[in-house]
Amino acid sequence: MRDLTSNRYPYGRDLYIYIRREPGTPFDPLVQEYMRLILSRRGQEIIAQDAKGYLPLNAEDVKIELDKLDNAKTWAPRAKQGQSSISHSRPEPEGK
Repeated sequence: MRDLTSNRYPYGRDLYIYIRREPGTPFDPLVQEYMRLILSRRGQEIIAQDAKGYLPLNAEDVKIELDKLDNAKTWAPRAKQGQSSISHSRPEPEGK
């Protein structure tokens, strides 16, 4: 168990939660409160008690996720976000 809590365990599982909404629209208040519940101390205690072995987030990670949730309220539709910084071109093979 000590290896798990110190992040030294070689196998990890993340739990991803996807929220469907139209870009540029606010969160449904119920969805936003549900996400806050999951990230709350009580929510993390419930996750820690799950038989599947999920570990709760540490306080720093909870803060990061709460900041993401707060910042998501200001997302603009993709057309208004400006040019993407992600390159979609294929890399050149090595040696060329």
